[in-house]
Amino acid sequence: MNKAEQDLADARISLYNSDKAAYVDNLSAIQKSANDIKDKLEDIWTDENLSKEEKLQKSYELEKYYGEKINDLLAENASIRNNLIDSSFEDLARIYNMSVEDLKGLPQDQQDAIFKNLIPQANSAVA
Repeated sequence: MNKAEQDLADARISLYNSDKAAYVDNLSAIQKSANDIKDKLEDIWTDENLSKEEKLQKSYELEKYYGEKINDLLAENASIRNNLIDSSFEDLARIYNMSVEDLKGLPQDQQDAIFKNLIPQANSAVA
């Protein structure tokens, strides 16, 4: 492998690692948001100084805020996941002795099987 090929391979690895780190960070943010809303709702509903109406109003506001936040994080997650997949297609095509076009042309369930161990998964049902 000549220097230019090595530099290109190093750049692809760097891009993959950057995308993977962003994906893991995003999953952590989703999990943190889910835990935050759970904890805050529990605090509201165990606060004996609040009326039922106040609890309902505060719960509604939290659910609205965190619902939007989590939806934004999930949209970002899909984008990051696609970037992660795209950054690894060429290397995977080489590993599987396929062209990038052939790899991208596989049915989604087969692509998912190939990428299953490549992309970090959340340890909860949140993501």
